[in-house]
Amino acid sequence: MRVFRVLLAIMLLGASPPPAAPGADRVPELVGSWTCRNPAGVLSTVTYRTEDGDIVADEKTPRAPGAHDRFRPAPGGGWYVDRDTSYGRFTGFGPAWTGSGPWLIDDSNKHGSSIRYERVGDGTLWRTFSIAGRPYAGEVCAKGAVPPDPALCAVADLPVYVVRAAEPQTPSLAIDAGVRGRVEVLVSVDAGGRVVNAVIKQSPSVVLNDAALGAARASTYRPALHDCKPAPGEYLFAVEFTV
Repeated sequence: MRVFRVLLAIMLLGASPPPAAPGADRVPELVGSWTCRNPAGVLSTVTYRTEDGDIVADEKTPRAPGAHDRFRPAPGGGWYVDRDTSYGRFTGFGPAWTGSGPWLIDDSNKHGSSIRYERVGDGTLWRTFSIAGRPYAGEVCAKGAVPPDPALCAVADLPVYVVRAAEPQTPSLAIDAGVRGRVEVLVSVDAGGRVVNAVIKQSPSVVLNDAALGAARASTYRPALHDCKPAPGEYLFAVEFTV
């Protein structure tokens, strides 16, 4: 009887699934559909799936351009990451995502850009985009079709961001005189995203100033965020005049 019990225990142990390997890469856990919200409250859907050994993600936002990510396994471990958006392309590398801490993807072209992923439990994901360590965009996501908890802040602190930049009209006098160069306008924005002041910070000629100021004031801005709340701030609006 004792031998039978021992054999039965061995059989049951062999039939049970093996435990998860400690330190396993968490990137494949992203596969599935996520509902995300950005700091402006806009919802999007991000779907991660496997494709020829890679992991690809498509982000769809109503009435806005989408984004496409591809994660390619690196031969020595980690992932090469390519992100394509209407604003440009990001190419970076991130090590294997092990442990419960955040995962950081650094720009391979040394531009100082990075993407930070952070998981809380199985159903909440934060994704933050930064330049030189300063976040400029981000989102909080919930796995599935239900949006994330409204109490969860996508990004706690963000600078002022231009949503739509107005196109300046080059003055005829500047064209006739061959005046060109970069004009920088310091724009002050209130907590509602409204322009309250705009001053020339740098300009090659006063001939260009009014056109640059007009474009800066006509542009649309997202206010700064501080502790997850809209706040006033400043934005450096730059116009490059060419003839």
